[in-house]
Amino acid sequence: MRRALRAASVFGMRFTAAGVAALLDTGDGSRLEQVAFALRAAEDAQLVACDDDAGTPGERSFGFAHACVQEAAYASLPDADRRAAHRAAGRWLAAQGGTDASVLAWHFERAGESQEAVGFYRRAARAALAGRDVERAARLCEKALACAPEGEDVAALWLLRAEAAFMRGEIADGKDSAVRALELAQPGSLTWVRAAGLRITSAGQRGDNAEVAAVAEQVRAQAAEPDAAGPRAASLARAALQLCAAGQRDAARTLGAEAEQGAGAQEPDARAWLGRLRGHFHLLDHDYERAIDTFGEVIADHTAAGDVRSACQARIHRASLRVFAADFDAALGDLDVADAMARRTGADYFVAWAGYARGKVLVHTADPEAVRAHFDTVRRALAANPRIIAGIHVHLALAALRAGDAARAESDALAALAAHDVAGVRAPALGALAIARVRLGRVDDAREAARDSAAALRSVGSLEENEAVVHLAQVEAALAAGDEDEAREAARAASARLVSIARRLATPVRRERFLHAVEVHARTLRLAHRLEVAPARDD
Repeated sequence: MRRALRAASVFGMRFTAAGVAALLDTGDGSRLEQVAFALRAAEDAQLVACDDDAGTPGERSFGFAHACVQEAAYASLPDADRRAAHRAAGRWLAAQGGTDASVLAWHFERAGESQEAVGFYRRAARAALAGRDVERAARLCEKALACAPEGEDVAALWLLRAEAAFMRGEIADGKDSAVRALELAQPGSLTWVRAAGLRITSAGQRGDNAEVAAVAEQVRAQAAEPDAAGPRAASLARAALQLCAAGQRDAARTLGAEAEQGAGAQEPDARAWLGRLRGHFHLLDHDYERAIDTFGEVIADHTAAGDVRSACQARIHRASLRVFAADFDAALGDLDVADAMARRTGADYFVAWAGYARGKVLVHTADPEAVRAHFDTVRRALAANPRIIAGIHVHLALAALRAGDAARAESDALAALAAHDVAGVRAPALGALAIARVRLGRVDDAREAARDSAAALRSVGSLEENEAVVHLAQVEAALAAGDEDEAREAARAASARLVSIARRLATPVRRERFLHAVEVHARTLRLAHRLEVAPARDD
């Protein structure tokens, strides 16, 4: 009985007779009978309890009656015997199938088979990440790295660690882990290409466009292994998206074209990222209907690829597109789904990001103080992303203008300019600043801010969002300076632009909502009417 209990203790609190027999010998019939007899005796002594009387003796499962019994039996094993028993337990469980890979890793780690343990920890971490258990995935990565992995396992574990960090919103840690994975992986391998994609995304989130371009060039220059062709296309598309958002449209189009023509471009994940890029260009053309439809396809492709995290992210993007089109109810519907997905998968960063998109709705529909309270919470969660922090301040400035608080609007516009210095932020921030200074009676300062806002817009051609603020600023600043001719021309161009965008929306209700449910749009049209300007014909 003592030998059976010592062998059983290696499995932990629960075990089967067949497992114990496998550790004591070969598991043949005679040994199994002896083990079954010993376990019955242990059961009579109330040291173990049978969980299931059904089935053959080998199928019967048992549990120790008390943890102290299991601990005492385990402690009585000499070190060498304990290692051998864990090795045998790991191999027997692996042969049976269906055992959690982390359990197998635990046995092999205690057997001193560290590299075998690493492989199972890696498999378990990948499964945890796929199952949206981010914290468990991170813990398993740390366990694997503590086993001194070798070869490709090292890079693969740093990649897993990076993915888990990004899902938790830990951008700096995710970036560092992605850099380690890229340095350690075989160039062109699947791990290397995926690490490059994460590094590109993290650099873009930090506003480091030089790093985005540099890593993209590495990906372009390195031939990908066959199983990495799709992820390579996806990585190039990610880089193109980041460069496009930074105003580098020509570079983005070049990268996107190369990704489209490469092998693997039709794999679901690559197709999804390329779809995002197309959708982004539709957005820059202010064709909201096509952009929204394209992101519907993106969500479907990410889902087909089994990437729930990216599908959640794409749904947040679609919600923002619906905000730009003033379809606030549909945007909130997308955000409710995205928020539930993010919470279910433990992706705290996406919960916060969905909160950022929800704030864009509130800017147009809620009390300005409620908008500020909402964004204060979001800002704490997304403090590591300067682009979003700057965007929050732009939206707060617009909410303050809507409330008639020009001083606060000026403060928020200045905070946006301090947070992130790219044209996509500078143009609307300067526009909001110009409007605030008009209302504060500082006309010369307003004119300067309006001119700088227009120059920032010209440098990129068009903006993803809040471009109407730039155009309204030109009208308001010119009017405040008493230059009605300039104001009239600016109003004509601004109102024509809004009408042109509205005409692309699918229904009269959507067109009316776009023109009048957004305060910046409605004020632009009111000023055009006041100046007796009809929108220029849309050619």
